[in-house]
Amino acid sequence: MKRDIVVIGASAGGVSTLIELVGGLELDTEASFFITCHTHPSGRSMLAAVLHRVGRLPCISPEDGEAIRPGMIYVAPAGRHLVLEPERLRLVIGPKQNRTRPAIDPLFRSAAHSYGPRVIGIVLTGLLDDGTAGLLAIKRSGGRAIIQDPREAAFPDMPRNAEAAVAIDYRLPVSEMPAVLSRLTREEVTVGAAPEPASRTLDREVKADGGAQIQMESIGRPTPFSCPDCGGVLWEIADDDLLRFRCRVGHAYSTEMLASGQDEGAEAALWAALRALEEKASFSRRMAKRLSSHNVSVSDFERRAKESDEHAAALARIIRSRKSEDPEPTS
Repeated sequence: MKRDIVVIGASAGGVSTLIELVGGLELDTEASFFITCHTHPSGRSMLAAVLHRVGRLPCISPEDGEAIRPGMIYVAPAGRHLVLEPERLRLVIGPKQNRTRPAIDPLFRSAAHSYGPRVIGIVLTGLLDDGTAGLLAIKRSGGRAIIQDPREAAFPDMPRNAEAAVAIDYRLPVSEMPAVLSRLTREEVTVGAAPEPASRTLDREVKADGGAQIQMESIGRPTPFSCPDCGGVLWEIADDDLLRFRCRVGHAYSTEMLASGQDEGAEAALWAALRALEEKASFSRRMAKRLSSHNVSVSDFERRAKESDEHAAALARIIRSRKSEDPEPTS
């Protein structure tokens, strides 16, 4: 038995990084490679075609239920999670995880669950921390964990967060990964590397990633927080010190992704409140103007318009200050 399942996750800055990595892979390999790169949900991703042109291994965007073949690269298509089962792959139109579909964690978790120590997981450039929980599952299942050296990553968040939570085996520049993969995929997996049986949490989460309904009470505990995507109750799942959240319908978040989603929700609420105040001020001014021609006191509407204008101006200052504090991506 060899390490013949290689799963790769990337996000911001990932296309050029994947081109470099795939371009260096050797033709005479028996390993199968699976890539999830965050893509825009609409439209057709051309990543598989691009990687097919630059590399020596055939690269495709697979069909649901396709058999896994050695020496192939499979790229998750836009709008579907790529998950692995024994001897075949699945494309799942499930709830977004970490606010994206395809997401990296479902691929990594399913690989760990189905192939254990045969798996090599690689986290490349990207913002926030999708892939960290999945890489932890791979490591716990006896697989190997590799990250791109954050110092060379266009967006170092993903590899840094993975390194903070997982006992990484290799921290490499992308140019060195093909040689390391060539060696690792030829090594026999020793008996001592065999994983423990899959945990109940991993087993049930993988089923949920594949579209099954699960009882959230069996893997977590309810929180007072609501899902940014559907508004449902979020359940807290604790992997040692790595906290994650999932709602009953399947939306899943890391702590950083949940914080980001809450920020977006708070900003949306502020903009909605600003719109309501501006509409109230506009309505009050219009009523004051109309009533003045009928010799009716307009002071109350003028007061309401002035108060609404003042509140709207104060709220606009708050929104602008929030946006000025948002960190800008660094390259």
